[in-house]
Amino acid sequence: SSKTPTEKLCGTASSKHSWLLDSGASQHMTRTVSLLSNIRTIPPCSIGLPNGDRTLAIQCGDVRLTSLLLLTNVLYVSSLTCNLISISHMLRSNDCMAVFHNYNCFLQDLQTRRTIGQGVEHDRHVWVYLLRDKHEACSTLIKFITMVQTQFNSMVKRVQTDNGTEFVSTHLRYFFENRGIIQQLSCTYTPQQNGRVERRHRHILNVARALRFDGYLPIDLWGECILSASHLINQTPTKLLNGKCPYEVLHDTPPSYDHIRVLGLAVSNTIEPRSFKEAMKDPLWLFCKILVSLIPCQLMTLYCDSQSAIHIISNPVFHERTKHIELDCHFVQEHVMSKTISTQHIRTNSQPADILTKALGRKQFQFLLFKLDISSLHAPT
Repeated sequence: SSKTPTEKLCGTASSKHSWLLDSGASQHMTRTVSLLSNIRTIPPCSIGLPNGDRTLAIQCGDVRLTSLLLLTNVLYVSSLTCNLISISHMLRSNDCMAVFHNYNCFLQDLQTRRTIGQGVEHDRHVWVYLLRDKHEACSTLIKFITMVQTQFNSMVKRVQTDNGTEFVSTHLRYFFENRGIIQQLSCTYTPQQNGRVERRHRHILNVARALRFDGYLPIDLWGECILSASHLINQTPTKLLNGKCPYEVLHDTPPSYDHIRVLGLAVSNTIEPRSFKEAMKDPLWLFCKILVSLIPCQLMTLYCDSQSAIHIISNPVFHERTKHIELDCHFVQEHVMSKTISTQHIRTNSQPADILTKALGRKQFQFLLFKLDISSLHAPT
């Protein structure tokens, strides 16, 4: 059996040839009479439209989607805006079953289990704009539509939104009317009609949270996490697009991954070497005093729980994004090379400095207190 999606079921054909699977429709319906074969006249059949209006169908016919899939008794309804497949009617007439997954569905013959049709919900490229207030949504949407028409030479024909006040404003409605754009509003308190957006929204939030937690980033950088998440989603290949990513499908060229870096890495590598420099000031001052007094002294050791910081100190050009802290690295490296100090790694749970900078549990607090040779904080001095 063919594993490629059936063109007419996945929406890759032109709009008049694409079909939507509808579990609530009692009959197949089409808006294009040229798709029908074996056309015949039927008694007037009342059809209820999504906007509440009713119309009559007086013709029906057959539509062959594939060599194995035939739609019979398809009603011709000229006022429809799409072609609908009644799932129940199709399963009965073709003696098949439908298997639905998150992003696709399969039609299989009940006798042979052979796949006779496949539909796919293709992913779309994601654009994310950070807004200070929801009232900016109107102007941002207008700018986005203008960008799409200019950059991709494509006309936006329909925009689907919920009933938020920012989407039903007079200014936005006037813009849609002048451009000939149809605005489709979902029913009130029915987020299921915006299922694609809701799923995509949840996906972006999950990836953004993972980036923030992994990079130990503050909540002030939440917007940057959202933008990075959407960028990574656009650059990630998916099986739904036959191993391609949304960026490649949109621009017809594979993306470059040379610019991708670990979010939060530069911040960590910036703080640690500077902390080394600050930590060296007092020991170096004391070291100089001892040398003046001609008292022999041993090599001083600085303990750090960051392996990356120690590597950067050993090699200031270790990471290409640490050029702005080159002076701090060289300052520490000079004293390491001259045997004034040495650096040594220490496990995080054994770092005595944490007792002065972090809120620790009782057990960890007592452990670090013992490492500092302090038996009791309340002992008389």
